[in-house]
Amino acid sequence: MDEISTITDSANIGNEKNEQNIFLGQISIDESSIRNRNIKIQNYEGGIDEMMRVNMKSELDSLMVRNNLSQKEAAGGSGIPFSTFNGYTKGSQEVPVNKAVEINNAVGDDLFASQVGNKYLGTLKALDGKIAEILTPTELDFLQEEETKQREERRQQAKLLLIKSKLEPLNNEDKTDLEKYVMEFLDEIVVELSIIFSILKILGMNVSTAFKKRMPHWVAKKYMKGD
Repeated sequence: MDEISTITDSANIGNEKNEQNIFLGQISIDESSIRNRNIKIQNYEGGIDEMMRVNMKSELDSLMVRNNLSQKEAAGGSGIPFSTFNGYTKGSQEVPVNKAVEINNAVGDDLFASQVGNKYLGTLKALDGKIAEILTPTELDFLQEEETKQREERRQQAKLLLIKSKLEPLNNEDKTDLEKYVMEFLDEIVVELSIIFSILKILGMNVSTAFKKRMPHWVAKKYMKGD
């Protein structure tokens, strides 16, 4: 097969099942999902391992601290040679997507799962800055309320712009205003994800399990198609 320098973006990234797996919990990333991203690759015949590599030093360091793991334990549980894993944690080696998936599935860390999805596919991730380290679920809930207030201040204008977009093209000022609303929404969502992760950790449950338990309810409400 000829070398592929660029793969064009596609509207869909797999089906609902793939989306939930990539986003949170036990990650399952297939080659078709990756083809649909705007990603430069070389020698596609090499498969996923040759396709996508990113530096995950910071994410791996935090993962081991959160789960009280040594490099040896994390490498062994993931089936990755210690010398290779050491290169990942030093930042001297970039992590292939399939190895990141193996690490996540071995450790079962919701935040790391969201970071993997964000690094490789650009999906949402939870808070992983200083605030996430020091705030309790209750304090995060207060932060979420503040983010909601900021979004609500722009809500009425956003609704009017959405109606306007059905009737005529939005001008640049309209688009800027609508973008500000969306950005406030993103602020709110990433905080909410962190709250969910924190509470599930107290329950001894990961988000993948919670997602599966809730799926019948979502299917009944026509929110999801299910399997």
